[in-house]
Amino acid sequence: MIEFSNDKCSIDKSMTQYTNPRLFTGGEASIAVLGAAVDLSIGDPKIFYQLQDKYDLSDNNGGSLLQALKSKLNRTDSELGEANPIAALKITWEAIQPPGSQPGQETNTYQAVVFTDGKQTGVMMNYQAGDLQWHTSLKELPARVGYSNIDDVMNLYEDTDQDTKYNSYRRDLVTGNTGQMGSYIYRLDLNGADFVNPCVECLKWYENDLRVTYTYSDASVCPCSRRQARRDVNFRRCTFPRGNDPDFSSASYSKFENIPR
Repeated sequence: MIEFSNDKCSIDKSMTQYTNPRLFTGGEASIAVLGAAVDLSIGDPKIFYQLQDKYDLSDNNGGSLLQALKSKLNRTDSELGEANPIAALKITWEAIQPPGSQPGQETNTYQAVVFTDGKQTGVMMNYQAGDLQWHTSLKELPARVGYSNIDDVMNLYEDTDQDTKYNSYRRDLVTGNTGQMGSYIYRLDLNGADFVNPCVECLKWYENDLRVTYTYSDASVCPCSRRQARRDVNFRRCTFPRGNDPDFSSASYSKFENIPR
């Protein structure tokens, strides 16, 4: 779950259940990039998202988001700097305004990129310099910035003093833990070095299997049984050694015209 904000929607209905952004104490996995009260009926706010999965064959973007993300990660000083993401979700909040503001004034624009390489998962929070323009002196509470991954909770701005409030709304003017202005990376998982993701391993196997040399576009349907293959003149027996054991071999039947001579 990503905390978009405590939004007072354009319809005339208040969200009284969550009068302020959550405090990350409920145990749910969640992320807040800049959690604060907003009013999406003011000005021209927009929310964009882009999802990319390396193993999604229907994706026509050619992995552009993943490539750009990997390049940016590799330039950071983060523990996730060597990550090679296979899936990412990018969300951009543009020109978001607080309640009581005038259209076109006090706009905030910021971004979150949640990514994983199947083993490590992280979030990159981006705030372009000058794009956070809320009047901090008028805010009763600091912006909620942090995450909860069930086992761990990070809440960056817990105090309510003026300096804390100011800093929570001016993350665009600070060099983040990536070594870059307004850019921060946080790891969301607690997986150890020996963690194996079975789903990703299967997808890797499938991807590699598509490239093997014995795949032919004109190959016929495989025989239903070994007995049928022995009787079909279109196939002949192929025997392969297993590892370094010459006494143990496996046999299969391949279409005769596809066997190298």
